[in-house]
Amino acid sequence: MTAQVMEVLVHKGEEFFMAAEPLRSYLYDQSPNLQFDAPHTACWRGYKGTWEIVQGKLFLTDLDAYGPSIEEIFDVPLPVFAEWFAGEIRVVVGEQLLYVHMGYGCLYEKDLYIRIEKGIVIAEEEIDNREDFEKLSDVEKYNLMQQRKYRS
Repeated sequence: MTAQVMEVLVHKGEEFFMAAEPLRSYLYDQSPNLQFDAPHTACWRGYKGTWEIVQGKLFLTDLDAYGPSIEEIFDVPLPVFAEWFAGEIRVVVGEQLLYVHMGYGCLYEKDLYIRIEKGIVIAEEEIDNREDFEKLSDVEKYNLMQQRKYRS
């Protein structure tokens, strides 16, 4: 699988990219029959969302979709409070340290993990990936990347 286009998250007044797809669980549960078209191999899901955390709550503020319109997905206009989402969002911070040609496997200087329950932020943890990165072998770098990718 090709490295995927990341969605955008506005958090604390800054814009970041995130290696997460909070809309996926909503579509799976609420609209399983909606079909999106992949515009290219770097966007197999067929859409790119823009999200914002406002007063500790996650909102979908924009959706660039290749297929169904916002009106076909939601009964209300944007922004939409992501009350359906529970999980961890990985936000990438800084320069890319390691490129992996698959999904969201690339490793960046820092990862910010934001834990969310029913659309509400309950915890944040930042991990600095630079500390010992240069000392690692290629295999160790790959293993570190896998740990960050699949953490939950």
